[in-house]
Amino acid sequence: MACGSQAQETTEDRQSLANQYVHEILPYWQHRLALDDWDVHVLLSRPEDLRPGTLGNIHWDRDKKAATIRVMDSTGYHTDLAAMLKDMQVTVVHELVHLE
Repeated sequence: MACGSQAQETTEDRQSLANQYVHEILPYWQHRLALDDWDVHVLLSRPEDLRPGTLGNIHWDRDKKAATIRVMDSTGYHTDLAAMLKDMQVTVVHELVHLE
C-alpha cells in the first residue's frame, strides 16, 4: 500500500506545484499584456470539466473587467513536470490574449 500512497503523494505534489505556478505567472503575463486593470483569477480544472480537446477557457465580464481562466489540472497531463508547466503557461497567455 505504501507504493500507492507514494504515487498519490506525487499526484498531489504535481497538482500543488501546478496551482502555485499558474498563480505566480498570472500577474506577470497580465502586466506584460497591459491587463493590469482587469481582475483575473485562474482555476485548475479537471479535464472532464473542460470542452473535449481543450486545455483551458476564459469567461469575462467586460463591464466589470473581471475574468476567470480555467486551465486543465495536472491529472490531464501525461508529460514530465517541466513540459506540463510550460503548457499551462501557454494556456494562461492564450486565454489572456482574448481580453486584449
